[in-house]
Amino acid sequence: MTTNCESLKQRMERFRCHGMTKDRDLLERPDEGPWYYEMHSPGFNYRIPEAACALANSQLAKLERFIARRRQIAEQYTQQLSGLDGITLPPHGQLPTSAWHLYCLHVDFDSIGITRADVMADLARHGVGTQVHYYPVPLQPFYRDRYRHQESQFPGAFQHYRSALSIPMYPSMTDADINTVVSAVKDVLGKRSGQTKAA
Repeated sequence: MTTNCESLKQRMERFRCHGMTKDRDLLERPDEGPWYYEMHSPGFNYRIPEAACALANSQLAKLERFIARRRQIAEQYTQQLSGLDGITLPPHGQLPTSAWHLYCLHVDFDSIGITRADVMADLARHGVGTQVHYYPVPLQPFYRDRYRHQESQFPGAFQHYRSALSIPMYPSMTDADINTVVSAVKDVLGKRSGQTKAA
């Protein structure tokens, strides 16, 4: 699609991406963190072109191998990151069945004494990218204004959001990549939290 209308361009860009924006000038809470986005309207996922769809279709033949590798990575993370005080790992019982789309740490940032944004910046300096999955839907401007939900209605979602930090997880990760992530997490979070017996 083409247009010479800037406002229409912005509306179409949001519509193709679930109604989301990361434009600081449009955000209600621009200082929330580097992961932050807002949904100001309904939208869809129209970001993938046909060529990418064809590639994705061919990748399905590799799906079982990709999942198997993700499970290996999750196992290594779980073994090597167990025992960091203030950090809760995903349940071990999910290892045999989960496809491990994400590997999400839950960090007690208050007890460790560092903000999530600072942790993300420190890890980035170690060459490790992180993300927050996900910002609670009831707080998104469109849904908040339309349905008037309260935080007390979704305690689990908000508890998860306050502590969530996803570390790299993709099937082409090498063991060296995994070690880089583990070393960075231990350096940034471990030196602050101290070592304790694994829960």
